[in-house]
Amino acid sequence: MRIKSIEAGIGKITLVVLVCLVSALVYSIFKVTPFYYYYYELRNHAESLARVSDELSDDQLRQKMEEKMKELGIPAKTEDLVVERYLSQLRISLSYQEEFYVKFKGREHILKVFPFKIDVRRDY
Repeated sequence: MRIKSIEAGIGKITLVVLVCLVSALVYSIFKVTPFYYYYYELRNHAESLARVSDELSDDQLRQKMEEKMKELGIPAKTEDLVVERYLSQLRISLSYQEEFYVKFKGREHILKVFPFKIDVRRDY
């Protein structure tokens, strides 16, 4: 009898640990997935702007990229956005970081920093 109650206790502990691990995994996926979604959306926007670069000035390209960055909530500085033309090539470049953090006891604890880099080049 005593052995069965110990096994039942170990089974409950295992279940609690497993539920905690799965919960942490689901929470992490829920928080990190938007980083990549917004990165790919901003990169696609930069590529589409590069396709119509013949019709837009550098300032207009910069303005459209900044608007999209604000819309998506990208934590990048506008000074880090590079829009330049050199010879017959357009370059739109941006580097930024997203932080995965957890709030605990009123403080933010950074668990991981995700670096992102957009570098679109197109001949015009």
